[in-house]
Amino acid sequence: MLFGNFKTLVPETLFLVISAFFGITSFAQCPVLNVMVKGEVQSPPRGGVVRVQLVYRKHSKDQNGESGEEKLENESFRIEIPFLTQSGAPVLGLGSFKCDLKPKTVVVTLVAGDHEYERVSLDWAKDFKMTDLTEYALRSDLVLHGTP
Repeated sequence: MLFGNFKTLVPETLFLVISAFFGITSFAQCPVLNVMVKGEVQSPPRGGVVRVQLVYRKHSKDQNGESGEEKLENESFRIEIPFLTQSGAPVLGLGSFKCDLKPKTVVVTLVAGDHEYERVSLDWAKDFKMTDLTEYALRSDLVLHGTP
């Protein structure tokens, strides 16, 4: 009885074919870009850390995205954060991905222990520029202020 289970075989086979189709189309992804934040800290606090948080605008409210931090060893810092540009997926696996996601703001914070020394909110459109095909950087280096 080779075809005895034909009724159950067709839905299972159809499911596998559809899954394979959507699996193959999911490989076409959007690029990952980098954002570079660099600058210096005047009068850095002992044990100071610079934190960078990407903030996106989604569904009319802000949502935190990728982040990174660097412990200060001297007065300068350089933090690179990769982010995915995919803002939407194709409907039912058909069509193309939307690859236009960029942060709305970038929040840079200088902290040491539980004390926050300075917080700066940078506007993506005004404060960043594309430096090559894969990276955005600040238009000018950032200066943070530590201990008075």
